[in-house]
Amino acid sequence: MQPDGFSYILYSEENNITCHKPFVSPLELKSSYIIVKCRPTYIDHLLENNITIKAANANAFLAQFNTPKLKNFTPSILDNIVFYLHFFKGHISLDQLSKRYQYSNQKIKNGFKNSIGLSFNEYKNILLSIT
Repeated sequence: MQPDGFSYILYSEENNITCHKPFVSPLELKSSYIIVKCRPTYIDHLLENNITIKAANANAFLAQFNTPKLKNFTPSILDNIVFYLHFFKGHISLDQLSKRYQYSNQKIKNGFKNSIGLSFNEYKNILLSIT
């Protein structure tokens, strides 16, 4: 699975749950995984609110995502910026994004570093290399 800007929460048959922030390298998937595709900052919301996901089976795993504590998160500006950056396949500048979203360059840079784990330029270069 190639990088696409989304976060993923994976459930395996062994009742293991793992979270992947917007990844920068292909994610190796087994056919036995159940995958929940999330906004880029969704996992950060879970961590900030001390929400853990535990399940004894696949149905219990999926049912949790329909509960108020997991479905009421509001998308952040960073979510929109990541999707917009993907829409343009990386061919947009930090200044253009800053003007469009009325969000400072520094806040965008900090958001990428904190939520995604890469600098804005590193992430943008990855997008440019896979398009």
